[in-house]
Amino acid sequence: MTARKFTPQHIWIQSTGQSGEYSLGLSEQLQNLLGQIVYIELSKSGDQLNRNDVCAVIESRKSIIDVETPIAGEVTQANEQLLQNPQLINLQPFESWLFRFKPNDISQLDTLLDYEPEISL
Repeated sequence: MTARKFTPQHIWIQSTGQSGEYSLGLSEQLQNLLGQIVYIELSKSGDQLNRNDVCAVIESRKSIIDVETPIAGEVTQANEQLLQNPQLINLQPFESWLFRFKPNDISQLDTLLDYEPEISL
């Protein structure tokens, strides 16, 4: 599996190693900042997402955030397990991907960071 890439908003993207498919999820720092996650809405399989479209809504005991996709593409699979058990993100943020997708333009990955930036409060 390839290394994770990060956005300044603490979203990670990583290749699944399967025919151009990538997973997208929340970083450990972001889930720590949010606290206990209690509800999640996800994009559905087949959804076409443009760069910066809202692809998920995450509700925690502290706040609600819109997650924007940093790369345009088609959603291939939503993580249905998170709909029933959203706190899995708190327990395993790098294993609990929100959805999988196929990017329209793989070169958009070059705009992402090779490291997770620090959260500035």
